[in-house]
Formats: sequence, structure tokens, C-alpha cells
Amino acid sequence: MEEIKTADVLVEQFRPGAMEGFHLSFETVKKINPKIVYISVTGYGQTGEKKDAAGHDLNYLAATGLLSLNRDECGKPVIPGFQLADIAGGSFMIVSACTSGLLAQRMRQKAQYIDVSLFDATLALGAIAQGMLQGHADYNQMPLLSGFMVNYNVYECSDKKWIALGALELKFWNSFCDMVGQLSWKTSENADLISGIFDKQKLEELFRTKTRDEWVALAVNFDVCLSPVLEMKEVYDQKQTKDRAVFQEVKIDDKTIQIYTKPYKTYISL
Repeated sequence: MEEIKTADVLVEQFRPGAMEGFHLSFETVKKINPKIVYISVTGYGQTGEKKDAAGHDLNYLAATGLLSLNRDECGKPVIPGFQLADIAGGSFMIVSACTSGLLAQRMRQKAQYIDVSLFDATLALGAIAQGMLQGHADYNQMPLLSGFMVNYNVYECSDKKWIALGALELKFWNSFCDMVGQLSWKTSENADLISGIFDKQKLEELFRTKTRDEWVALAVNFDVCLSPVLEMKEVYDQKQTKDRAVFQEVKIDDKTIQIYTKPYKTYISL
């Protein structure tokens, strides 16, 4: 109770009603600390038929439709190799809830309660597919950013490593054409770059003529949005990661490990 009296924010992630059983509901806590920002983080929120349901990242991806947007050649949904709902829907939303809650508390001078739902927050990640649905289009039939366009795709290189071409805007694509000496591929119409209209095999054959790192070196002097598909161990050693000091080395039990420190830099003027 002493910690609650002096705390700015209380974050709890039990199922709805659990904190009442601990005599630590929002109504109780705000009597102890009238300035508290109280944040409840659950899978499906404090209301709705699923409010008491358990879940993990995979369940939220499935329930929000995101899992259906990533399929293999046979149509089977593919499980991402990272946690979208837990991080983007959970961790990042908690940070947002803390900052917005503290701001509201300062402005209104009273305790604030925020209901964070991983389901609600993860839904936002499907904004493009949802928007297409409102226009009576099916993202799975026209996956604009998931392989539908040859200029926004991944390609295997001669060393069996992969490269990501993100030349979505035509200025980047046409610059890419300059880079590879294929001026006839230039276009003023995005529709020309739909896989099937543009022969994707031409690009597949092209990228297999060089190693991944050779392509990276070639792209240095061109504005083409071309990136190496890095393995996780390569991420630590790339210059951009070090320039931004995204990771810091710490020693734990005589072992040196890399700790992720921050998603952004903060500059405060006083």
C-alpha cells in the first residue's frame, strides 16, 4: 500500500475482476492515491463476451484476422517468427497508455483508468486489409504488400541469402531499373508491376547473378529501397544499430549480453 501512495502509474494484467479480489480495484486504489494512473492490460479488454478468455499472441493474431493474411503456397496460415500482438498490441500500447494517462491526470487533476486490450490494439495492424474490405475487395486476392507487386518483394541471391526490394513508388522502381541497366522495365503505371503482368522470373534470375552483399554494395549510390534480409545475429553488428546505440552490453554472471535499450531517442529542452 505504501508503494501505491507514491506511485504515478499502476499496471495490472490479471483477468477482469481479479484485482477486486485482491482489494486493489481502481475504485479502491484511487482512494489511496487520488493521482494514480491505473492501467489494466488484458487479452480482450474489460467488456465483451471474451473478456475472461485466456490467450497468447497466436490467438490474438487469429482473432483479429491478421493470421489469415499470411499464408504459404498451399494457403495455410503462417505463424510469424515474432510476436506482433504481444509487442505492438501490448508493450507499445502500455507505453502509450502511461504517457497519455499521465498527461490526462496532469490536465484534469484526478485519477485515470485505462483499459488496454491486446485484441483491440492488434486490430489496427490490419488497417489496409480492413480498408480494402470496406471497398468490397479481398486482401488475400490482392495482397498489395504481400507479394502482389514485383517491385515490393523478396528475392534469393546467388549465395542463397535474400534481398528485400521495397521500390513501391515508381521513382524508386525506375531508379532500380537504372541501377540494373534495364531501361525497358521503366514505367509510369503501377499496374505494370503486378506479378503476372510483369514477369517476376526476370527479377528472380537477375538477383541470382550476385550475392546479397554485392547487391547491397551496388545499391549504395541509388535511391532504390533495397535491403539485405539479415539474420538476427547480423543485426547487432550492422553500423546503423551501433550508430543508434540501440543495444547496450551488460554483464550478467560473467557473461556479456546485448540488451535492447530504446525504440527512439529523446531530446528534452529545458
